[in-house]
Amino acid sequence: MNLDDWRKEIDDVDSEIVSLLARRVQIAREISRLKQISGAPIRDRERETKIFDRVRGLSGGTVEPRVVDRVYKAILSESRRMQAVERSRELGIADDCELKKVAIQGAQGSYSEAAAHLALGANIEILGCDTFDEAFALLRSGVAEAAVIPRENSIVGEIGSTCEHLKAADLKAVDSVKVEVRHVLAGIPDARIENITHIYSHREALRQCGSFLRANPQFKSVETVDTAASIRDIVWENDGRAAAICSESAARLYGGVILQRDIADDRDNFTTFVVLENATR
Repeated sequence: MNLDDWRKEIDDVDSEIVSLLARRVQIAREISRLKQISGAPIRDRERETKIFDRVRGLSGGTVEPRVVDRVYKAILSESRRMQAVERSRELGIADDCELKKVAIQGAQGSYSEAAAHLALGANIEILGCDTFDEAFALLRSGVAEAAVIPRENSIVGEIGSTCEHLKAADLKAVDSVKVEVRHVLAGIPDARIENITHIYSHREALRQCGSFLRANPQFKSVETVDTAASIRDIVWENDGRAAAICSESAARLYGGVILQRDIADDRDNFTTFVVLENATR
């Protein structure tokens, strides 16, 4: 078989995947109706755990468990959203499990995501953005019902990239939450710290680890859009000469390894996040 033949095979597999996803959605709708009749909640965490345990073993080692987890987190999140929409339509009321759209600056596994869940609970839909401008735009446009934005950090003080946004008259702060920030240095599974040449992270995280970076001038600091996205991209690119400053949970999520813990200037490191809503709506 030549390259075009193999690409045709890929196209056929993709068609099967999408068809099966559509079939799964149809089944989920039927399950949603049965849950409504019985009064069962939309989210069944025990069932979700069993699904993850089962699907991780189906590939026989061909697909890494972390990849399966990412795919099924997206599938189950969409299933919950769809069931919430179906229930609200049939009942004509807002269901407690309907997912509230929340804009953050950051990827899955970021401190902003942790702050959003701490402030608003588990049943929210995270809209991850590369920039704060994008997150605020989603809130102002009504695509997001709320935004969770960092205001200040116990080490570096006011977050410069958000302070002007937070003064805007069309936005109102409805809550705040303090999140413990425990920065680690993380790399790919077989990384060695003596081989690291570049450290990637969000500007604020680099500032919070200034003493560590000054003590290790062999590392070149590179600003990125997010702490979690930094380790994600390093692992995906399998870059053994790069490391990220991120949370331990982000490193675990993307299959990275911890090269050094507690690298912030102060171990008592906290960031205060505010929950914003659109004051004009």
